[in-house]
Amino acid sequence: MLFAEMSILSGALALGWLVFLAFMLLWACRHHLHMLQQNTYVNKEYWGWLKKQSIWLRAFVALVLLLRTFFPGFSWMHMLSCLLYFLLCFAWLPLRRKPAKKPLAFTKRMKRLFACTAALLLLYSLPALLLFSLRVSVCMLLLAAACPWAFVLLANALMKPVEKHINMGFFRSAQSKLRSMPGLTTVGVTGSYGKTSVKMILGAILGEKFETLVTPHSYNTPMGVSLTVNNQLRPITEVFVCEMGARHREDIAEMCDLAQPDIAVLTAIGEQHLETFGSQENIIAAKFDIIRALPADGKAVVNGDNPLITANLGEFSCPIVRYGLDPSNAYWADQISFDKHGTSFVVHGEGQEWPMRTALLGRHNVCNILGGIAVARLLGMEMKQISRGLSRIPSIEHRLQLLNAGTYTVIDDAFNSNPAGAEAALEVLSAFEGGRKIIITPGMVELGERQEQLNREFGAKLPAVCDFIILVGKKHSRPIYEGAEAAGCREGQLLVAADLNEARNMLAGLVQQGDVVLFENDLPDTYNE
Repeated sequence: MLFAEMSILSGALALGWLVFLAFMLLWACRHHLHMLQQNTYVNKEYWGWLKKQSIWLRAFVALVLLLRTFFPGFSWMHMLSCLLYFLLCFAWLPLRRKPAKKPLAFTKRMKRLFACTAALLLLYSLPALLLFSLRVSVCMLLLAAACPWAFVLLANALMKPVEKHINMGFFRSAQSKLRSMPGLTTVGVTGSYGKTSVKMILGAILGEKFETLVTPHSYNTPMGVSLTVNNQLRPITEVFVCEMGARHREDIAEMCDLAQPDIAVLTAIGEQHLETFGSQENIIAAKFDIIRALPADGKAVVNGDNPLITANLGEFSCPIVRYGLDPSNAYWADQISFDKHGTSFVVHGEGQEWPMRTALLGRHNVCNILGGIAVARLLGMEMKQISRGLSRIPSIEHRLQLLNAGTYTVIDDAFNSNPAGAEAALEVLSAFEGGRKIIITPGMVELGERQEQLNREFGAKLPAVCDFIILVGKKHSRPIYEGAEAAGCREGQLLVAADLNEARNMLAGLVQQGDVVLFENDLPDTYNE
């Protein structure tokens, strides 16, 4: 009889389940763990990504097949249908995935999460392995095939208290180390955008006089800062420049609890990360937490050109130094010009003016430099030292980075586009003379309810600057397409690519000697269509 407990069939089922576990862990759960990592290990954000996938369709198909398993007439033909569905979920679909832009990082946390997921899979499989029931095995296989993400969600939830305990150990160790260095000056840098650039600028300038430690790369979370302090902070360090990132209302307060800045730098407040903050008010409150955390003798350096900053300074009594391009600021700049070697400008402040030059591109980078100058002057640096440090700043990777592609020029602005940054990038592109101008962009994300409108406005500006517009991702870039089309694109000016590889192929067929190509933003793997 079909459901008789035969030793051969039982052995085959047990072996099949072992193969299934390895296969599932390798293909499905590995991919979902990767996406969880790109969603910062937060189940809520990972669930938001999941809802944009085809999980409900797969679950519905699995449910239909599962219900059929309990109807009379269950046959080997139905078994074959279930097997084909299983292979579709775990073999064909993963093979169709595009190569990841940012590969899965097997950090210690990921290894622990991987082990927990494997343990859950094993526990899930025990009923089928112990009961040796073909019907039970088929049902469990179907459920697993439809919902590999469930194991990842559960594993992450189970590991949360463990990770919190481990993280708090690193956090307290870094906190203690910082408190043990009373002579250390900590400069905290935050903002909706510009904070990484200001951090790098500060590192180059302050390094001319002080032993300076700067948080590397995108180490702007409590754990990233804790690792930097625990591994790199030395007794001879005089200034610690700490970038403070935020995606949620309480993030900056937590960072300040760790680093306790003596000088707070607020670069900008905008609409970036509206999805995770929930509202503009939450963004404003979070960013100003860096000034609230200052000690009695602390000082703030803020972007005086940003209306959301200047409108909310009233509650603070600490010394505040404003910088920006407007002459009303304590440090401001004019006579700004761009060329293929960088940017020239004149700095005004303290009743004096100083000509400056940098390899960085863009008016917004001039503004970022002014923030660095303001901090350096608070720390007693001479303008000659500042100018020397400024001349040594290389192009910041993926932030209006000027690259020579042989016969044409590339402006790489692929990191985290926002409305102000995108406008600045277009201004730089328009300043280049000679060849044609080409932009490749997927648009901007994490802008909440305003995302479509802001992308549409961005698209409306493109035809006046660019000879060719290559949009990446048909769904994401649709508002840009509509904006550019409404602004009067000529025939053949506007192109749409399915992904970045196809966009590069389009570029290869278009680009000519002397052209300038702007890569504006590059979305992570969680936005693959």
